[in-house]
Amino acid sequence: MNLLKIIWLIKITSFAFINTAAQTNCNTKFLEAKYDEINILQNIPYQIAKNFIGNNKTYHLDLYEAKYDTNTKRPLIVFFYGGGFIQGNKEQPAIVEMCDSFAKRGYVAAAINYRLGTNGSSSSMIRAIYRGVQDGSAALRFLSYHADLFKIDTNNIVLAGNSAGAFVAMHLAFLQDNERPTESYGNNVTSDLGCISCSGNLFPQHAKPKAVIDLWGALYDSTIRGINDSIPLLVYHGSEDPSVPFDKGKPYNISTLTSINGALPIYNQSIENNLPVEFNPIYGSGHGPWGGKNGEFTSEHPKTPFFSRIVNNMLTFSQHHLKPKNKLQVKGERSPNVGKIYRYIIKNKKSTNSYSYSVVGGDLVSKNDSSITIIWHHHNNPHIILTEVNQIGLCGEATTFNVKLDDIPLQVYPNPTSNSFNINNSNLNINNVIVLNINGKELINISQKFEKNINIDLSYYPKGMYLVKIITENQFNLSKINRL
Repeated sequence: MNLLKIIWLIKITSFAFINTAAQTNCNTKFLEAKYDEINILQNIPYQIAKNFIGNNKTYHLDLYEAKYDTNTKRPLIVFFYGGGFIQGNKEQPAIVEMCDSFAKRGYVAAAINYRLGTNGSSSSMIRAIYRGVQDGSAALRFLSYHADLFKIDTNNIVLAGNSAGAFVAMHLAFLQDNERPTESYGNNVTSDLGCISCSGNLFPQHAKPKAVIDLWGALYDSTIRGINDSIPLLVYHGSEDPSVPFDKGKPYNISTLTSINGALPIYNQSIENNLPVEFNPIYGSGHGPWGGKNGEFTSEHPKTPFFSRIVNNMLTFSQHHLKPKNKLQVKGERSPNVGKIYRYIIKNKKSTNSYSYSVVGGDLVSKNDSSITIIWHHHNNPHIILTEVNQIGLCGEATTFNVKLDDIPLQVYPNPTSNSFNINNSNLNINNVIVLNINGKELINISQKFEKNINIDLSYYPKGMYLVKIITENQFNLSKINRL
C-alpha cells in the first residue's frame, strides 16, 4: 500500500495511530493478581553477622515469585517482621500472606530474618534497631548484587515492615551514617557496631528504595526523616496502641526506656518538611489492627477486615510510587502544514526507559529513542500523546502535545458551476485529478504534473453532483461540485 493510499485511509476514518505494543496495562499492572502459582526460594543465606551475644551466625531470607513470570525486570518488595526485637521470624503468617499477595501481582517479594536480642535497656533497644538496619542493608546489597539471577530491577524497590520490622524499614530508608545513634559506637562494655553497610557481607552498596511502608512502627528520633528524605512513606497505626506509641512515648509504657516517635510525630515532621506521606490513623485500634497475635492468626486472634484493606492500599501505594515521575517534554512544530513531515524531539526521558505514544490526526513515519517523525493530515483535534515507560512496564504521567494544522489552501470554484470549474494549484504540486459521478464511476482522469491552475470541463456531462479527487505529492483531497 503506497503512502498516498495510507493517508487517504487515515483521513477518511479519522484514525488515531496508537503504539499498542508499548501501551501496557499501566493502570492495573502490579495491582491485580495475574499469577496463580508461587515459587518460594527458602532459606537463602545473605550474611554472616555477630548476634546479640557476639557469636557469628548465618542469616537467611526467603524469596517469593510467580511461577510462570517471564519478566526479567521485576520490582522488589522487602518485608521485615515484627516481634519487639526479641521474637519473630520470616515465616510469620502475616508476612507470608503479604509476600504471596505481592508475588501474584508480579513482584519479587523477600522476607528477611534479621538479628534479634535486647536486654530491655534504652541503649540496647537502639542497638537492636541499628543491627536490624545493618541486616536490612546487607540483604539489599545481596539482592542487588544478584539482581540478574533473581530478575529484580534494583531501581524499583519498596521496603515494608510491621511493628519492629517497620522500625527497621524506616530507619534503613532514612538513617544516614552521619546520623548513627551514639549507642551504636559502643563503649567499654559494648562493641562498635560499625557503619550501616559495614556488616554481614562485602557486596557493593545498594540502591535507595522508591517507597517505604510503616505498619505501626516508630523512629527513635523523628528528625531522622530530614528535609532531604523524600522517599514516600505510607503509615498505618492504631491510635490506642499500647506497645508502640501512636504519639511520642515510651514503648510498652516502660518508664526506663527512651521515648520513641510513632505515627503522629512522623506525620507532623513529614508535613513540616514538605515530604511525601500518606497517613492512615486507625482510631480506637490497638497494636496490629489487622488482627492476630505476634504475627500469628488463630481462632482466638483472627485476622480482621483491616488486613485486606491495608494490603490492597500497600499495593496501590507501591505501584503509584514505582511509576516514572518525570513528565516527558516534546519539542517541535506546533503549526505544521498538512501533508508535510515533521520531527518531534522527546526530552526529559530517563535513558533506560522507553515511551509509549499515540498520534491523532497524523501518521507515524519513524521513531527512535529520542524522537518521532509524523506526517500530518486533516483532523478536528490533532495531537501527540507521549508516556514514559520504565523497565518494569509502568507508565508515568501522559504528555499531550497539541498542534494546529496549517492547511495549504485548496479551492475548487465556482461551485456550483454551469459548465466547468477551476482548481487552485498554488504551491500544491497536484499530480492527479479524477472526477467521478455520484455512483463512483470514473469520468475524468488526468494524471500529470500540473504547473498552474487547472480547468476541468463538465459541459459534456449531465447536470448533477460530482466528486473531485485531487492527489498531491503528500496529501489527498475529496471535494463535491454541483453542476447546475
